[in-house]
Amino acid sequence: MINTVLLVFAVLLCFSVAYPWARWLLTTPYRQQTQRPDDPMLTVCLTIALSVGLVTVIMLVWAAVLQSPLSFWLVTIPALLLHALGWWVWLRVARRLPPVDTAGRTWWRRPLPLLAMGLIALIILGVLFDAAYWPFRDVDTLSIYAPIALRFVYSGQFIAAPTYGSYPVLVPLTFSYLHLANGAANEYMSRFVIAALSLVSVGGAYLLGRDLFNRRVGITAAFLFITSPIILRWSTAAYTDLPAAAYYVLAAFFAWRLYTSPHPIYALLTGLLASLAAFSKNGALLLAGSLVGWVIYSYWARWRNPPSSGEAISKQHILLMLIGYLPLVALWYGHAWLAYGWVIPPTGWTDKAIRTLPNLLTPMRQVGNFSIAGVLSVIAWPLLLAQLWRTRWHFDARVVLLFGFTIPFWLVWWWLFSYDPRFLVMIWALMSVAAGWLAVSAHDLLPARAKPALNFVLPLLLVAIAAPALFQAVEHKNELLKTPLISEEDRLRLYVHEGFDVVFWLEENTSPDDGVLVTEYWQPYYVAKTHPNTLFCYSPRVCADMLSDYAYWVVRSNVDVSPWLESGAIEPVFSAGGRTIYRLVDVSALPEVDG
Repeated sequence: MINTVLLVFAVLLCFSVAYPWARWLLTTPYRQQTQRPDDPMLTVCLTIALSVGLVTVIMLVWAAVLQSPLSFWLVTIPALLLHALGWWVWLRVARRLPPVDTAGRTWWRRPLPLLAMGLIALIILGVLFDAAYWPFRDVDTLSIYAPIALRFVYSGQFIAAPTYGSYPVLVPLTFSYLHLANGAANEYMSRFVIAALSLVSVGGAYLLGRDLFNRRVGITAAFLFITSPIILRWSTAAYTDLPAAAYYVLAAFFAWRLYTSPHPIYALLTGLLASLAAFSKNGALLLAGSLVGWVIYSYWARWRNPPSSGEAISKQHILLMLIGYLPLVALWYGHAWLAYGWVIPPTGWTDKAIRTLPNLLTPMRQVGNFSIAGVLSVIAWPLLLAQLWRTRWHFDARVVLLFGFTIPFWLVWWWLFSYDPRFLVMIWALMSVAAGWLAVSAHDLLPARAKPALNFVLPLLLVAIAAPALFQAVEHKNELLKTPLISEEDRLRLYVHEGFDVVFWLEENTSPDDGVLVTEYWQPYYVAKTHPNTLFCYSPRVCADMLSDYAYWVVRSNVDVSPWLESGAIEPVFSAGGRTIYRLVDVSALPEVDG
């Protein structure tokens, strides 16, 4: 019971520990004004983003200092102290703040925005339910991120294969914190917290579209983003792409705020969110180049000095961006360089990249992944380029920001990583803003006589686009309807793999101190839950060289292990679901096997 309470507390902490700091950061720029905006969406998004970041950075610092396993309270107490300090700072400032501007509070009561937001909320609820109900299932989660998290719980260090040990660890550290709270591995709440962080991208798409253009573009962008099948597919996978995307779009949002309303707080937040993006996935390092380009554009815009231009980003702002960005990035990537000899590991299959023009248009061509947002976003870019040409004496800053934070990443993806459209989700919120701008602009260009008919069709269109997304948001619906309270064992068998009975046998019939060799991607995490000394080894031929250090060996039943069986080195003890568990009998009898 106590572990359940601590787990719920840990989840709430991951969502709210930075709340007073978010309030303080967002209101400080308005202290000298007569009114301040009422922006609950921005507060929620920034709170979740900073809260997960705060907890994981505390864990990273302790890991660097202690070199030993962490406890739940060793992480939680500093987080709570920082939370209390945030309240002290916020309450002191709140008394001197101007009143909230309530003029725009009723905009959402109109039928179409209300319908769109209702559909977005339903899809989000479906995603969060799916994340909390089903266990881990994807390759990289089970073979990389989840094992790193478990080994961090056991050792307090980032133990993994050399190439994967240098991956950014915000997601695995989040898993680790929830495991520490639960007293054992808990993949359900791990998926839930990472899914919630991923869905911050929905709010980010809305906020960026709203501030760049108008509220209709923001709502349209959020709707197009969350109804994209590729987003729904990866939002519950507990991968790193969408958490990084949440930080990416928020960094772009505050870069825009810094340009239009230069303030030190916005500079600090821009750098901090960019660093958390890089702490989530190394592809987000490209964001640093976009920020440099944005600063250069700001100085150029001031030099041109058109009436619509914002003020330049000052040297003080650049320094604050660096203060927000460099410490975390230097700590993690410096560790990667010293430990492994590289900043970004050579794990990308760049030789498989498809550098053709049709593949550059993947969002439009893969409707099954990107839906209508993919078509609209690709069409939008030539039109936005035309907008740049029309404003060439000063260049429309809104379009410059979209281009600067999207196109470089898109081109790098096309040149090096276009074998997998998943990597595009990091910029999909910005792509959705471009798609939303196109949809709203097309609507505004229609003649007035067409508007009544369109106002009747649009609600039906929204429902038609959202219906497949609602259906996709929750998986294994038939099984849920048949057995809503399906047991955890049956969930694991259904969702992960049919061969899961070998894991149950090891739990019930072997000692936690027994070492286990496994040869399938989904086994390391589940076996390591009860057997810390677990090694993932792709090939039985390679694993054979390591058998002397382990007590059991899990191999697919169709793999030829006759040399080891005939030598008497191993013996089968259990078979189920096409997998066989072998026990090591005689180390001295292990034969040498070529290959």
